[in-house]
Amino acid sequence: LREASLRLEEGARALVGFLSEADVDPARLEEVEARLGVLERLERKYGKSASELEALRDELEAELADLEGGDADRDALRAEVDAAREAMGESARRLTAARKKLAKPLQKAVETGLADLGLERARFELTLTPHAKGPDAAADGAGRDTDRRRFGPSGAEGVELLLAAGCDGALAVRRSTPTLVFDEVDAGVGGRLGPKVASSLEALGEHHQVLCVTHLPAIAARATRHLKVEKSVTGGRTTTRITFLTGQDRVGEIADMIAGGADQPTAIAEAERLLGA
Repeated sequence: LREASLRLEEGARALVGFLSEADVDPARLEEVEARLGVLERLERKYGKSASELEALRDELEAELADLEGGDADRDALRAEVDAAREAMGESARRLTAARKKLAKPLQKAVETGLADLGLERARFELTLTPHAKGPDAAADGAGRDTDRRRFGPSGAEGVELLLAAGCDGALAVRRSTPTLVFDEVDAGVGGRLGPKVASSLEALGEHHQVLCVTHLPAIAARATRHLKVEKSVTGGRTTTRITFLTGQDRVGEIADMIAGGADQPTAIAEAERLLGA
């Protein structure tokens, strides 16, 4: 006990000497305790030790420096966007000019085709409607929203085809439509115009697959392949039968379309004439 008492006295004297020389600052103590509290919260938030937090701080400072020094990169990107916008505007202007140049010849071609069908008074018109009016997007430094309003996948304007009669002649040749279907194409067409309609359909067949439903013999006779469609009812069930006609079967069908009877010599003669024309 005496030995322990002596050591305690020595320790007490050492503490008194340390405290007498130490500069105790309550404000500094509060600051250190606050700092320790912040470190403890950061360790819990990021799941890292104090040394690992220092490495994370260095990484974040480097990233921030890159962002703050990115003005040059932003300027370069802005220049690329402006150049792309100018190129887009120039492409749109060339497309608009090409459309305007095509409008008159296309109008003439369509109206000529309509006249051949006996529709001399039919009119065709191509109109261009800009998506958005205003100064050029490349010149006024417009943003993406303005770009979206001015430009679309098909250019800077919409194209309207105004047609006073139903004719696909000159237009169809210029469209990438592989198959054209005409149902009851002879509706409202008399015998005089039948051969003209047939000629137009035959011309379309040079560029497209044409499927045509008709009751006019002049049109049916010009087909490359003649399919006869028949319906029958058996046991309350409707059945459709399609027959590919050739030779005399086709002659008889055309004659039947002419006079309602394939056994009439005059009808057969006319059918042979149409098929040989």
